[in-house]
Amino acid sequence: MTPERFGLLCAALVLAFFAGRWVRGLLAERKSRQAWQAETTAWKAKYDARNPPGPPLTEAEVAAIRDWFPAHALPAAELRPDPALPVRADGCRLGGPVWIAEGQEWPADAAGQPFDFVAQLDFAHLPAIDGFPDTGVLQLFTQRDDLMGADFDHPDRSVIHLIWHPDGLPAGSLVEPPPQDEPTGPLTDVVRDTGLALVATPATHRPSANDFRVEGLLDGLGNRPNFGAIEDWIHDPARAEPMVHHVGGHPAFTQSDFRRPCHLDDYDRVLLRLTSDDHVFWGDMGEAVFLIRAADLAARDFSRVAFSWDCH
Repeated sequence: MTPERFGLLCAALVLAFFAGRWVRGLLAERKSRQAWQAETTAWKAKYDARNPPGPPLTEAEVAAIRDWFPAHALPAAELRPDPALPVRADGCRLGGPVWIAEGQEWPADAAGQPFDFVAQLDFAHLPAIDGFPDTGVLQLFTQRDDLMGADFDHPDRSVIHLIWHPDGLPAGSLVEPPPQDEPTGPLTDVVRDTGLALVATPATHRPSANDFRVEGLLDGLGNRPNFGAIEDWIHDPARAEPMVHHVGGHPAFTQSDFRRPCHLDDYDRVLLRLTSDDHVFWGDMGEAVFLIRAADLAARDFSRVAFSWDCH
């Protein structure tokens, strides 16, 4: 074989190789698009079966939907950062040194990695909220990793650590956060190291538009002629609850509620919501929630708290 023919053969083999990859890529993309179209068609068929066409929503039906939100409002304590206040051992705050009881050490996970201290709730410094303690101090920690310990499929299995002092802070001392090579957790470096006081004010919060129960409230109505108007009202930004840290009230989610019927739907009390602000960042302006069952809260059992966060 002459050098010229050998060169042409090599060029043909290279061209065939890349052409084959291109064709395989096209086929894979087409298959993926067909699968997506099939899933969309199946979802639409199920949606239409649950939402048959009908007459426009009556005034009574619209009023029932609108009235559902204030009827399910819950008391809350909104927590706003105040950098002007000193960081104390007690009180509500974000980050900083942690009050560790005598004989105890900074908590660590199963691998011996120290937890990140996120927040402290001092219920003696909060307005009264039905069902919540009126005394005692709760310290909340998350795991030191990129997900901050969250198990997004099973938030009740997230790796977090809570310390409950029912009678207030016991004998002990403030302990600085253990050093780390690369900072983790949602707090800024300054807040993590020195802390930031939180000031509580009473409030009342309605369920958000992405509360899992809203889907059930609207189920069966989606193909009624004026459904879009009530859907726009529900998702109107002017109706949204404020982006503020709080205890009590209802949870907030950036994407969707991790609860659904028969899956964690009994986690009905907000132990703590932490939003994103100048001091706390959950990814891209996300939200984090620590949820607890009302029965566990009444028993002051903080061993089964569900934790999750999401962002844009």
